[in-house]
Amino acid sequence: MQKDRLPSSFAAAVIGGGKGTRLAAHLGGASKWLLRVHGRTIRDRQLELLYSLTGELLFAGGDCARTADIPPQVRCVPDMLPVGGPLAGLHSALFHAAADTVLVLPCDAPHPVQALLRHLLCLAAQWPDAPAVVPRQADGFWMPLVAVYRRSCVPFMETLAQQGIPHVFRLFELLEKNGTPPVAPPMESLRRYDAGLNTFVNINTPDDLQALQHGSPRPVPSLAARPQRWQRS
Repeated sequence: MQKDRLPSSFAAAVIGGGKGTRLAAHLGGASKWLLRVHGRTIRDRQLELLYSLTGELLFAGGDCARTADIPPQVRCVPDMLPVGGPLAGLHSALFHAAADTVLVLPCDAPHPVQALLRHLLCLAAQWPDAPAVVPRQADGFWMPLVAVYRRSCVPFMETLAQQGIPHVFRLFELLEKNGTPPVAPPMESLRRYDAGLNTFVNINTPDDLQALQHGSPRPVPSLAARPQRWQRS
């Protein structure tokens, strides 16, 4: 088995955020994807990286009507599930992608590292029957928006939506109960590919943005700290 082999076919999806109310003064009604960090938008940073990996790119979830900033070569697919949140964005990406396997990133992560994303994709290729590859903290907390998913997750997501459950973390419980748990690389093991785990740093508040602008990204929580949850705000 080749450990450095990528899946034969895969798409990449940027998961759109919510209305960005805490960053309204910086956004001016635009998507968090257009926030500038060191002179470049998050959009341009992410697309440059993702295009080096695959030709099928999607912007999933959020409000496609207000994302005129999406380049024409990126397909915008709106939420389909009534529950909203990251679960709906992930579902939309998997439902619409031509490829069975989808690499995902949140729209407000300005410093994704290619080596780490390639490693997650290689794990997906090594475990072709696994429904997902999702990094996990030592305390069991998942990092679901820097991950790889397969279309086999779709019916489980729809089951959660039918029950009115918007939490993506419940997806992993369902998969485990089904006997098909996600591959869960430990977060600390990923430092081999991204020493500072900067791929997991996202922007939710003006303080986050200011720290990044001054070259001091908010650190990924230590193993002894309570992990920060990804939010669509």
